[in-house]
Amino acid sequence: MPVHTLKPSYAQVFYHSSFGAHVMTQPTRQWTPTIIENPQGSYVAWDDSARDADEMINDLVDVLLPKFKSSVSFDQYTLWNFDEDAGFFIPVAANALTGKVGTDGTSAWDEAVESIMTVFDTAFNTAKLVLLDMNSRNNFARRTGATVDADEQAMFDVWSGVTYAWASRAGFRPATIRSVSLGINDELKKQYSGI
Repeated sequence: MPVHTLKPSYAQVFYHSSFGAHVMTQPTRQWTPTIIENPQGSYVAWDDSARDADEMINDLVDVLLPKFKSSVSFDQYTLWNFDEDAGFFIPVAANALTGKVGTDGTSAWDEAVESIMTVFDTAFNTAKLVLLDMNSRNNFARRTGATVDADEQAMFDVWSGVTYAWASRAGFRPATIRSVSLGINDELKKQYSGI
């Protein structure tokens, strides 16, 4: 049973590869309907600045694209907020993601590849960024904060940035890379092979 929940708010980003469809779920700080530039609302970032929700999602997706082949497209997102009166999460905003296609041209294994970036948040709780059908670049070596590649560092910099409102399930800012591991997701492999 999880110790923490997705409260108060979270984002779901929908994407697909030539193998299957996926959903990335990431907790955030409290969503607010306040419009800054786009109608999807906003967040208060970790540095207390106002952050447009649509811009925040697009910034994260943009730094993910270099880790995927062009057969992967990021399609849309939905933002969810916990309604205290109702006692459950409700969708509060959504938008299409246009032209968000992977840019990694490396010829390497990507089918059912799972990348897990594990970090400490600012209170030393564990948070994870999980990506599926990512291009392995044929490098399955486990990485640390000192050995991540430039694209992984860019992903972390946006996910942990104080001008954003991404959070761990415990409600703190992602802060320190512990590891990045790549492997084959057995469940995806079974789905793709029809077993």
